[in-house]
Amino acid sequence: LKSLGKQQILEPTTKPSPVLMALPRPCTLAALVVSWFLVGTTPAKAASGASASSGATSGRAHGATRYRVKVNVTPLQKLTQLLDGLVAKGKKEKLEEEVEFAKFHEWCDGTRAEKTTSIANAAAQIEQLLADIDKAASDAALLGEEITDLEAAVAKAELELNAATAVREK
Repeated sequence: LKSLGKQQILEPTTKPSPVLMALPRPCTLAALVVSWFLVGTTPAKAASGASASSGATSGRAHGATRYRVKVNVTPLQKLTQLLDGLVAKGKKEKLEEEVEFAKFHEWCDGTRAEKTTSIANAAAQIEQLLADIDKAASDAALLGEEITDLEAAVAKAELELNAATAVREK
């Protein structure tokens, strides 16, 4: 009740049960003491209060008078509560955003490492392929020379064959 504000008014919301009223005075006093512990105020203070509109009900003793709490909150207190709520909401959202950013940052670091490795592997593969291209080009030039030599040898062999065939036919 202390956290609800400075001005509090308690008033009975139900009448005491007939059973409680029929009990001797010490039992009624005991019930009032119990209600005092449950509600946090004395019944005399509660009875002196004005009418209450709405609020939480207290008083759990069977047949005991229940009291309704009316809190008069000033606009400054409402503003303070609103600002405290906004601060709490802001801190909660900041924490959630930090968690999301940490996940995103971790993903970025993982992706960066993966892409860096991939780029290094691709660069090594490019070097290997360029070396293979150079080797194939030099092999093609060498084999081209061999083909030229072999074509010349075939042409010479055909001439000799034709010459030998001509000698036989004569």
